[in-house]
Amino acid sequence: MQHDFEDHEIKFHTHQLYYNSIFISLYSFLEKKMNQLCKLAEKENILKLNDLNGNGVIKYYNYITKVLLIDLNTVEDEWELIKKYNKLRNQLVHSPVNTIDNKNSNLITIFKSIANLNYKERENSFTFEIADKQLLLDFKKAINSFLHEVFYERIKH
Repeated sequence: MQHDFEDHEIKFHTHQLYYNSIFISLYSFLEKKMNQLCKLAEKENILKLNDLNGNGVIKYYNYITKVLLIDLNTVEDEWELIKKYNKLRNQLVHSPVNTIDNKNSNLITIFKSIANLNYKERENSFTFEIADKQLLLDFKKAINSFLHEVFYERIKH
């Protein structure tokens, strides 16, 4: 049986599209749930989401911790991972390719620290890809733990 390079490329890119799509969907789910909680809580608070700086999950986290005074220390590790995934999500959504200029050393350092994110460093660029489903499973687990704690603590208040 002859190895078909074109078939291999199609399968590889299809896997990447699949992994990227699921990752972005998971991230959107997290963002939507955090937004829903903040919007409900705004009705009971003088300070509104628009009064805070930041965007997306970062803004929602600040609202949850600073306005709603929900203590999320028990999910600090999950939050740190979510912040890394925030950078990955932004790169996947806003860049046409999975390549970063080598001058962006902060982002490269973050991406190197994400488990199951493959990368290659070249002279002028850094490329990355989701290695397999384990990154998605880790993200799902972090989202589940984080949201469970957020909503559990909200109910206690």
